[in-house]
Amino acid sequence: MTNWPEFEKHDNYRPWADAEEVALTRDEYNQARDAIAAMQWRPIETAPSGKKILIVYKNSLGNARIIIAKHYSKFAVEASYDTDLDTDYSEETDTYYWPEGWYEQADNWDEYTDIALNQGKPSHWMPLPPQPTGEL
Repeated sequence: MTNWPEFEKHDNYRPWADAEEVALTRDEYNQARDAIAAMQWRPIETAPSGKKILIVYKNSLGNARIIIAKHYSKFAVEASYDTDLDTDYSEETDTYYWPEGWYEQADNWDEYTDIALNQGKPSHWMPLPPQPTGEL
């Protein structure tokens, strides 16, 4: 954990500032710093599995796309309906599963919410930002 910053090292250091002008406590500053650090792109190899996150990849046209996605491990999600995907079969459980991989999350469709990412390879990820507070 980083210590309270040494403001004298910054151009905007004003030792004469009134206490009322100081907007953040140390705890608030540390929370803000940690939130900003969390919103940095990370290598895809460090991404969690089964959790909605932002990922970036290049599509077949070479354009970067940022999407909300989940990575599913092998035998993690049961194929409960007919699918165009090749499924993985587990003899142990006599069950078909979606293939391991990345799935775009489409929360605005009634039937299909997971769309297999079949072009490009994700390179980076970051957590989703928090939703806005108040009325949407």
